[in-house]
Amino acid sequence: MSPALPEGRRGRLLALGVAALLLAALWAAIAAPLLDLYGERETRIERQEAALARMRGLAAALPALRRAVAEGGDAPAGGGALEGTTDALAAAALQQVIDGIARDAGVRIASIETLPTEPAGDHQVIGLRLTLSVPWDGLVRLLAAIATHDTVMVADNVQLRALSRAARDEDNTIDTVVTVTAWRPRDGAPGGG
Repeated sequence: MSPALPEGRRGRLLALGVAALLLAALWAAIAAPLLDLYGERETRIERQEAALARMRGLAAALPALRRAVAEGGDAPAGGGALEGTTDALAAAALQQVIDGIARDAGVRIASIETLPTEPAGDHQVIGLRLTLSVPWDGLVRLLAAIATHDTVMVADNVQLRALSRAARDEDNTIDTVVTVTAWRPRDGAPGGG
């Protein structure tokens, strides 16, 4: 003989409890993961739309940039080339510019390495590799200042190394390596020495 199920008020409460438990299990197993998936896809679509808007803006600016290059040779846009009659002097000038930018951004650079120069049309490419440990907002200020400086520079090859959680919480820094590139006119080129 099997035990009898409760009847009356007690039976209804038990049935409601079982139904609520079943609904909670269905929510946890089906609805919550679907909502998480929907949120992740929505975030991914927003990022893709932002990237598309940036790319459209760059594509719209491309004809004007091509005209500027055709009219002014292959000088970097903005004419903010480095001063210096030699690559070494131009690298020293770039280092002074970067030191000033870092000081203004409140960032301390641990080391600066001069990279080998390379020819690029009528210009020499001058590069520096910066090593620093900075808070995230300091890195953002530094990169923004490099991008908007009068001297035309490109910050690329940004390498971020995640610190241990304890180190991040303690001083909020990120170990970073950044390559900064600028140009100087080559000897005999228009604007060169």
